[in-house]
Amino acid sequence: MIGSAHYKKGKIEPWEVIEDWGLDFHLGNVIKYIGRHHAVRARKKREDLLKAIHYLVRFALREDPTLRAEIRAYTAAELGEEA
Repeated sequence: MIGSAHYKKGKIEPWEVIEDWGLDFHLGNVIKYIGRHHAVRARKKREDLLKAIHYLVRFALREDPTLRAEIRAYTAAELGEEA
């Protein structure tokens, strides 16, 4: 069997979305980790969310390097911290 059961919980698998939407490596991984988040053990849920955030930030910075300050400020505001 190719692929794990946690990728087959819904009607479509993450790779189908990734291919249909023509996503690149970074956004494909965002979809993959968000898609499997609901189906893995609690420890892995945290890890999957952090991986999805990591790939989304990497994608955003590759698309527009000037977003670095905005990402930092947004993240700080969400965490209740100063940028």
